[in-house]
Amino acid sequence: MALRVDRVDYQTDSHLDTELADLCYQSIHGRTDQRPVTADLVASRLHTTNSQPPTSLVIARDEHHQLIGAIALRWPYVPTGTGRLWGPVVHPDHRGHRLGNRLLAAICHPDGQAATLPAITTAEIPSAAPDAHALFTHAGWQRVPGPTLLRGPILPPGAASPPPTVWTAQDTTPHDLARHLGRLYAATYPDQDPRTATDTLRRWSQDRRYQPDRLLLTGPARQPAAAALLYPLATGHNGEPAELLIADILTDHNLAVADQLATCNDLVHAALRHGALGGSAVVRAVLPSHRQPCLAALENAGLARVDEFTLYAPPAGTSRDEPSARP
Repeated sequence: MALRVDRVDYQTDSHLDTELADLCYQSIHGRTDQRPVTADLVASRLHTTNSQPPTSLVIARDEHHQLIGAIALRWPYVPTGTGRLWGPVVHPDHRGHRLGNRLLAAICHPDGQAATLPAITTAEIPSAAPDAHALFTHAGWQRVPGPTLLRGPILPPGAASPPPTVWTAQDTTPHDLARHLGRLYAATYPDQDPRTATDTLRRWSQDRRYQPDRLLLTGPARQPAAAALLYPLATGHNGEPAELLIADILTDHNLAVADQLATCNDLVHAALRHGALGGSAVVRAVLPSHRQPCLAALENAGLARVDEFTLYAPPAGTSRDEPSARP
């Protein structure tokens, strides 16, 4: 089979983003991470800011110019951060021909030469994805503990009002919102570069899926105790139910555990109501396994632990620094 493999710097392109979304959906169909995959979701994974090198994208097309494989390396937000490897993603009809190996080599050994990679991890890999695990294991990549996947149904909103202590980013000035999110992100992820925390609002708001009414906060207005970022996902085809992704929950770790749980309960309750009013039928969250108050709040709301994901990092000596579990 004649293949064309090209390496390019990613630029937002609606047609290519749609192609990549369709390819990704077909590759994850039937796995625990099956979900709606949209062009906006692809762009959110691959788009970079002006301070970052452009994402390296390798795509493979067959003799009919159909996209059958892809892999992308998104560089860290800051030099001391951790980048992300997306893929390799291979169309189910073209597996078994070592295309995944070829795509991985195109990222790690461009022009046949070993590249010095930034500190990176792969995207989350489900436990029941034997081909992906075998690919990275045989390539000498090292396992890194991954986050927990939770999923559950969203019930009709009913007559209950949202918790009075929860409000949206629409009710806060951009200056105050940036300060609140920077503080909460630094408390939630203390191992991250301070610049990543400071720029939380800027990073989140540059995502095409971001809207201020999808960013929830709770606690005193002068110093919120927690925040939750929501992304609805719906494709309108493939029979996938519309989904609400709770992309992250930031908490003030200075609070007692019981108070953290209470604030998370309020946020999750408000998030599910938001999803129900927006037409979502399913809710999904992916959080580090040590975030116990958040995980407990999600389980209190009816979500179940579905999978424990795995990440992989390049072999020692091929990247600048050891990656952390969360890019």
